[in-house]
Amino acid sequence: MSNVTVHKIAQPEKAAEPLLAEIEKLLAEIKERAFNIFQWKGSVHGHELENWLEAEREITCCPTSELVEKESEFDLNVAVPGMEVKDIEITALPESIVVKGHTHHQREKNEGTIHFSEFSEKELFRQVALPAAIDVDKVSAHLEKGMLQIVARKKGGVTTVPLAA
Repeated sequence: MSNVTVHKIAQPEKAAEPLLAEIEKLLAEIKERAFNIFQWKGSVHGHELENWLEAEREITCCPTSELVEKESEFDLNVAVPGMEVKDIEITALPESIVVKGHTHHQREKNEGTIHFSEFSEKELFRQVALPAAIDVDKVSAHLEKGMLQIVARKKGGVTTVPLAA
C-alpha cells in the first residue's frame, strides 16, 4: 500500500482559479479534438454532439468510484488501474474531493506488428461532492492494486441525515 499526497485547501476560493484554469485547458483540448473529428468525418454538420462526446471519451476518463458514508468519515474508492502514485493528484476541499491523474502506456519492446491497441493517454478528472463538510486536515489517501482509497473525516464528526423519500 502506497500513500498518496493530498493537497488540503480549507478555503475553496483559493483553489478555484487553478482548478478552473485546468478545466478550461481540458475543454480546449476536447474542443480541438472534436473539430479534428468533424474534419476527419468530411465536415458534415449535424453531428456536433456526437463528435464532442467522442473527443471527450478519447481524452478523458471517468473512473468507476464509490462513496461510503460512515458515522464520522467518508470513504471514497476510485478505480485507477495502471496508475502509480506519481500519476495521481488529490485535492481535499471542505465540501468535495478532486481526483486528477494521467494515464499513459509505453511499449517496452518494438518487436512484432501491432494489430490493435486499446491503450491510450487520458486525463482523469473527477470531482466528488460530499453530503457533509469534512476536515481537510484529516484526509488521507492510499493506493493499492489499482484502487485509490481516500478517507475523509467529517468536520466535527457530524453525521448527515438522509432525506425522506
